[in-house]
Amino acid sequence: MEHSIFEDVDPQDQSTALKLLESYRFWNKNRLLFNIIVGLAGLASVILFGLFVLTVYDIFGIVAWGIVANGLYSLGFLWEAMIITKSKGDRNLKNSRGFIFWAGTTAYVLVSISFAFEYFHSE
Repeated sequence: MEHSIFEDVDPQDQSTALKLLESYRFWNKNRLLFNIIVGLAGLASVILFGLFVLTVYDIFGIVAWGIVANGLYSLGFLWEAMIITKSKGDRNLKNSRGFIFWAGTTAYVLVSISFAFEYFHSE
C-alpha cells in the first residue's frame, strides 16, 4: 500500500505546499527563457557597442552580471513564497506572475543594454 507524504498533513498546510510547488515550477520553468532573453540582449549589446574592445576583465564582468541576473530572478519565487507562507496559502501571485516575469525581464534587458552602452562609450 502506498503512503503519501501529505496524508498526515493538515489540509491547509497541504494547500500551502501545493501552491509553493506550483510557484516554484512556474519560476523554474521560465528561468531558461529569462536567461536566453537577457543573454541575447547582452550579446547584441557587446556586438553593437564593444565587440572589438573586450578584455578578459570585460568577460569576467559579463559572467558576473549573468550571475547577478539569476540571483535577482530568484527574488520572484522568494517574494511569492513569502506571500504564500505568511498568508498560509490564502494569497499568491498566480494572476500576476506573467506580468512580474515580463516586467522584470524587460527591466533587466534595458538596464543591461544601457550599462553596456555607457561602459563601452565612456572611454
